[in-house]
Amino acid sequence: MEPTVDLSAPISDTLNVFKKKGEHIMRDTNAAAQDDTPATALGPTALVLGAFSIIGGFVFFPFAWIAGPLAVTFGVAGIHYARQGIGRMWTATLGTALGAAGLTGMISLIGGLAA
Repeated sequence: MEPTVDLSAPISDTLNVFKKKGEHIMRDTNAAAQDDTPATALGPTALVLGAFSIIGGFVFFPFAWIAGPLAVTFGVAGIHYARQGIGRMWTATLGTALGAAGLTGMISLIGGLAA
């Protein structure tokens, strides 16, 4: 027995002629959900900038001088949003700690060279 196609149905329903009666086809897009905000990226951004500030202190000095304070700033903001349930706490905390360590290393390096 061949499946029948109802010509009065919408085109999306006629694409799957082997579906069971009453079964729905998923028509949602891959767009971001309503609760996805840019705040979810604050923790990972702080983590990457914090890692660059630690490593960059020995390799590329000017970038580490900028990345450390940015990592601390993004990390503190990420911790704020993670407490509200948006984003991950561990990436924001680790990014803040790495940024602070990189910034402290830069300040101690400048202080040691100046002495």
